[in-house]
Amino acid sequence: PRFTIIGAQKAGTTSIFEYLGQHPNVRLPEEKELNFWGSPWPIASGLKRATPLSKFTFSYFRKFKLPPPNLASRVTGEASPDYFVATIDALFNMLRYAPSMKVIVSLRDPIERFASAYKNKVADGTMHRHMDQRLFATKKKDTRKDHEVPDFEVPSLSALVTQASEALQQCPDQGRHYTLSERPVTWRDGKSCYVNPFVLHGHYAKYLRPWVANFGGARHNLFIMDFAALESSAEGAAGAMAELAHFLGLKPFAFTTGEVYNSRENRGVHTKKGLTGGVISGVPKEQLGGKLGSWTKLLPPDSVAALQGYYRRPVKELVELLRAEGRQVGFTKNYI
Repeated sequence: PRFTIIGAQKAGTTSIFEYLGQHPNVRLPEEKELNFWGSPWPIASGLKRATPLSKFTFSYFRKFKLPPPNLASRVTGEASPDYFVATIDALFNMLRYAPSMKVIVSLRDPIERFASAYKNKVADGTMHRHMDQRLFATKKKDTRKDHEVPDFEVPSLSALVTQASEALQQCPDQGRHYTLSERPVTWRDGKSCYVNPFVLHGHYAKYLRPWVANFGGARHNLFIMDFAALESSAEGAAGAMAELAHFLGLKPFAFTTGEVYNSRENRGVHTKKGLTGGVISGVPKEQLGGKLGSWTKLLPPDSVAALQGYYRRPVKELVELLRAEGRQVGFTKNYI
């Protein structure tokens, strides 16, 4: 594949995937979220570091339909937002097997992303797969729903905010914060702090920095999109997609961006042809109305204030990181 949409989770990756699929020169796999390059979760599997190149070619390339010889200009790509937070494995494997990959990242207001990701997993009944330390200790695949897991209680949004705030007080250096899927660094003073993934995955600078170092800069293989552009006017979304198409070397195309995919209104499985019992479907933006960009309104004011405090320093780091790439995202003004 020429490109991979690596994240962030709940930042429009499904919509971008579907929009790109409209282009006559783009071929997508039938499944979204292959999680082949690497995943932080025990429930997913990917390429092992010792996998020989022949096995790699067989197990991954077969997901993509090769274009006929007379259409060699067609490009293939995939979207797996777990890659963004599975930096060590995903980045290592991409650099080893596909160093010229075009990497796409979409960034969303971290508080909006936090609440959206939480509601997503609660609706799926899969919170324990991200929060239960027993599961990470066994590293076994788990297909149970939350209500089927003994002694597991789904935490509230406010409880997750409180946990992150307390961790920040204990560990002011947010570079030491980690989730259960990450290997904590042993610092000289012995202090490292766990933060739940719903909050910490909004620390974009932490996860983006290695991708910038290895695919950005003079390599010109990293594209950073502002999620807000996809939710803005039709002109704004079309402009963002046109810029992305240019980055991928695609000819100009009039993308249809009037539908939102994998939103709270049409949460479904990530397949294109019902391979696991469903299809990706879109909802017209006008049907969502005021629900677009409204997650923060559902949080108590004290939780919003606490999250703004938690993200203030990470957003400053993000601004500096994006400046070096000649990019910016609109939500940063809410934190600085």
